[in-house]
Amino acid sequence: MLFSTIGRRYKCIAVADQELYSGLIRLHVLYHAAAGPIFGLGMIRELSHHGYRVGPGTLYPILHRLESKKYLRAWEQIVEGKVRKCYAITARGRSALKHATEKVRELYEEAVEGKGEPSPAHPQNGKVRREMQTRGKVRHRNRR
Repeated sequence: MLFSTIGRRYKCIAVADQELYSGLIRLHVLYHAAAGPIFGLGMIRELSHHGYRVGPGTLYPILHRLESKKYLRAWEQIVEGKVRKCYAITARGRSALKHATEKVRELYEEAVEGKGEPSPAHPQNGKVRREMQTRGKVRHRNRR
């Protein structure tokens, strides 16, 4: 389960939204692994600083998946008498992070800074929208 924070109050993020946020979590993991070796509990703590409350049941499958995709490499290290699994970014992970960072920058510029170009996904004028509404009305009438 993922949680988000506004101020200091946590609110549960709907399970459907979890897929959206898990992509951001993957990028956080790759970003921090690019800066130096990481480990699960350390990433859980780091993500909490960004407003995510991620448990081991969410994070460890993400780490294992990034390892299986060869974005991270793992090794075991003894810390205070306990075995800790550590992760470092690979060349493939660095490349994926670079491309993803470009996409995030593009989305940020479009969504936050309003620098986006007109999109072919949106009608240029009301004509397309009116046509779609008319078709919907016709279909609706035919159903009766």
